[in-house]
Amino acid sequence: MDLNFQYSAHQQSLMRAMASDDSALRTRHFESAGSVARRIQDWQHAEGANAANDWACVIDEAQFPNLPVQRTIA
Repeated sequence: MDLNFQYSAHQQSLMRAMASDDSALRTRHFESAGSVARRIQDWQHAEGANAANDWACVIDEAQFPNLPVQRTIA
């Protein structure tokens, strides 16, 4: 597994989610980030890496209503 590619995909999904004004699109980006995080976590578990336990899969806006949402102005 190319971890750099996976880390980049995870980060890009999170940035797209935080920049999105559309709640459905933001949710899809968060789900995508969660999917990538689970792949990384599964791979790390298979390799015996302790870091696998530190991956958070999805940020639930209902649980974190005060989470600052960063917007990009074009």
